[in-house]
Amino acid sequence: MPDQPTPSINGQQSPAPERSSNSIERPSSRHRDAAFEHTMHQAESHMNQLQRLFSRFIHAKFIASVSDVAGGTIARPNT
Repeated sequence: MPDQPTPSINGQQSPAPERSSNSIERPSSRHRDAAFEHTMHQAESHMNQLQRLFSRFIHAKFIASVSDVAGGTIARPNT
């Protein structure tokens, strides 16, 4: 019964907590970037130097966006 007021110690009721809208809060781009950097740091800690260099190259924002566009248009499989 979360919509009902809750009794307090002195017998008075406190108001029911206000509900926020049903929308889900999305992480900000700053949080996403920080999470990505953390994940990449963890993954790169298991790689040798050449693998780390290649990983940093292919995960650069420009290269990743070009790859996503090319993968969705040029490299689309024919069925």
